[in-house]
Amino acid sequence: MTAAYPMRPLLPPFTPSTYPFGPIQNSESRLLHFLFLMEGPLLAMSVLATATYYTAAPLAHGSGVGSEQFRSDVLQSKASLVLASSSDMTRLGLHDRWLADAGIDVLLIDLTAYMRLMLRDMDGTALSDDRVFREPVVNNANDTGVLLFTSGTSGTKKLVPLTIHSMVCGVAMVAKSWGLGPSMRCLNQMPLNHVGGLIRNLFAPVISGGSVICCSAFDANLFWDCVEDYAPTWYYASPSMHQCILEAGSEQPEAMTNSHIRLVCNAAGGLLPSLACQLRDTFHCTVLPSYGMTECMPISTPPLNYRLDKPGTSGISVGPEFSILNGQDERVDSGNIGHIVVRGSPVFGGYLKVSGVVDKSCFTANGWFDTGDMGYLDNEGYLFITGRSKEVINRGGELISPFEVEEAIVSAANVPDSPTYRRISKASAFSAMHDVLQEVVGVCVVTPPGSKRASLRKIQASVKDRLSQVKIKARILLESQLADTSVLKITKHAKDATNNY
Repeated sequence: MTAAYPMRPLLPPFTPSTYPFGPIQNSESRLLHFLFLMEGPLLAMSVLATATYYTAAPLAHGSGVGSEQFRSDVLQSKASLVLASSSDMTRLGLHDRWLADAGIDVLLIDLTAYMRLMLRDMDGTALSDDRVFREPVVNNANDTGVLLFTSGTSGTKKLVPLTIHSMVCGVAMVAKSWGLGPSMRCLNQMPLNHVGGLIRNLFAPVISGGSVICCSAFDANLFWDCVEDYAPTWYYASPSMHQCILEAGSEQPEAMTNSHIRLVCNAAGGLLPSLACQLRDTFHCTVLPSYGMTECMPISTPPLNYRLDKPGTSGISVGPEFSILNGQDERVDSGNIGHIVVRGSPVFGGYLKVSGVVDKSCFTANGWFDTGDMGYLDNEGYLFITGRSKEVINRGGELISPFEVEEAIVSAANVPDSPTYRRISKASAFSAMHDVLQEVVGVCVVTPPGSKRASLRKIQASVKDRLSQVKIKARILLESQLADTSVLKITKHAKDATNNY
């Protein structure tokens, strides 16, 4: 059930007596990871509290998250504790043996009537202070406060550790560039398992002394209800969310008239000039595009006096240094398209490998991190993004690895009780155009000789426990064979074929 909660300007102090976190039997507080499966204000308060002392790793939540994905994410992160709501126990198999075999504790977490966090064991017994291990130590600048998953091009998700230093730098840059302070109230409907929702919509307003209205999911009608009931002054959302908000607002003219929103910020995809003008004319406020990613949040945004006079721009740097490089890692002149690279705070330190080692091979000899995006700088230092070099699918701001989708489909076809058993031999995932989300997942599959073709519905059913709902494909192209040539050629062929669907 969707809920909205206007948080106090500042949360209570994060003291052990107020937030008694920690596995009962583990005394190595510096090594603990906590994974969360919840939504809304419960997740917001849990992340704020836990990241102060340990490493918080919020996961995707909702009916689209299956037990297989849950297990894979938990094991990959090497978490020592899972915090979940009681409604998740059956759906995710929180009583399953593999959790105990891996030495992972599970605790249930809820909010009390006084908006405090309460922990219970799997039997429903509330944990008292005398059952919690020694007093935790506050994280220092170099400790990992948050661990996030990001889609890559290798199939397996990448783990991005964000240090307290990186997070604080990012928060300071967001607050300064967007003019956040005690008088500002954010309306958040962005997911809090993504860096934008966490850094921009939660940490930045709270640490700058403002407040946050936390919703458990995106709902355009609820957005306008919150505008009327809680008087938010700003919000940050993806282009597809903006579009839905405007459409829902046309049916609630009184809420639009009484709106106190004076800043609208864009995330997770290019802001079309026409949509930016619609937002400006609807809210009569400043509209700012922005650029950032899990590995570096934020990167750029225009100044607060921006008046949409540079259509398509993502703004100027708000802290980290960025540049445009050619294929030889050489800077290119303004106006020339190349690889967008960044360095300096708040850029992360590298991907966390299964061995626990931080992989820094993603950086060049000069310390640049390739964002995977292409673009150019104009003569005034404004960044314009022209496309992506990484083979990821951007579904309304959710970055999806095509390789992860392909692996799930082919693997499911080898399971005897799967709806697609022996019906698919190969698969190629691609980006298909969508009017609202901009891109959705499409897939080209090959049916083995003599087998029945798998329908889109059967393919979706076969991977529902392996992929989150947003990664389940919305387009399908059936082929008798799939050439072992360039993936780009296959993708272009399939993408063109779906344009008429």
